[in-house]
Amino acid sequence: MPAGPIPVNARDVAKFNPEIGECCTADDFRLHLNGTPSHVWNKSATRILVNSFLEKHKDQYEARIPVIREMVLVKCTAAVKYEIKKYKDEKKRAPSSGSAEAQRLRKNRAERKRTLFHRRRDLTFFYPALRSQREKLDLLGIAGMSSDEEEKVGGRRQWRILAPRWRAARVTGWLRYFDAIYEKGREASGNDRGAFPRHRGSARTTSDNKKFPEGLPRNAYRQTWLDSLVDVENVVRPIENVRWTHDDKIVE
Repeated sequence: MPAGPIPVNARDVAKFNPEIGECCTADDFRLHLNGTPSHVWNKSATRILVNSFLEKHKDQYEARIPVIREMVLVKCTAAVKYEIKKYKDEKKRAPSSGSAEAQRLRKNRAERKRTLFHRRRDLTFFYPALRSQREKLDLLGIAGMSSDEEEKVGGRRQWRILAPRWRAARVTGWLRYFDAIYEKGREASGNDRGAFPRHRGSARTTSDNKKFPEGLPRNAYRQTWLDSLVDVENVVRPIENVRWTHDDKIVE
C-alpha cells in the first residue's frame, strides 16, 4: 500500500467504468476513501495492489502464483479497509469548519505557509545560483506551498505535509531543493535560530483544499488533476511550460 494514498475526486468516481480498464495505476494510486471497500473503484484499486506486488516478486513466487495471489488479495483487501476506516475516523475527529478551534488551525496553517514561502524566497537573495529561480517561486506564491496538519507520532508532535492536490510532483521536488539548501546552511553555521521548533514529515498525502492558483506553467499542475477538469484553458489558464530543475548543485 503506497503511504497516504491520494483520495479520488467524485468526478473520477462517476466516470469510472471497470469494463474499460482499472481505476488508476500503481504509480498514481488513488482510493475512493469516502466509499466502501466493496465499491467498484476500491475493488479495482485492490487488484492494482495485488498485481503490482506479484509483478515485483514474480521471480520469487512464479511457481506458486495462484496460491500467493489469494494470500496477497486478503492482505491488500485488509489494507484498503484500514485506509478507508482511518480516513473516515480522522474526518469524525476533525473540528467543524466553523468552530473556534478550526479557525485557529486554519490561521496557524496559513501563517506557516507564508513563512515557508518567504524562507525559500530569501534564499534566492543569498545564493547567486538560485536567483534565476525567483521568478518561478513568485509565480507559485504562497498558494503554491504545501500546508500541513498536526499529528502525534510516538508521543511526539510533528506536522504531516499536505501537498496541494493540483501540484505536480516535479514542483514538489524543485521546492524541496530550497529546503535542503536551508538545512545545509543552518548546519554549516551551527546556528539553530530561526529553525522551526517542530518536525515536518514527508508529503505523504494531499490537501482537501480545492483552491488553486491560476495562470501557472502547465507542467506545474498534476496531469491527472488537469484531466479531471472541464474547460482547463479558461478555468486554469495555464501558460507555457518551464523547467522545474536546478542547474547548479549547491547541496553535495
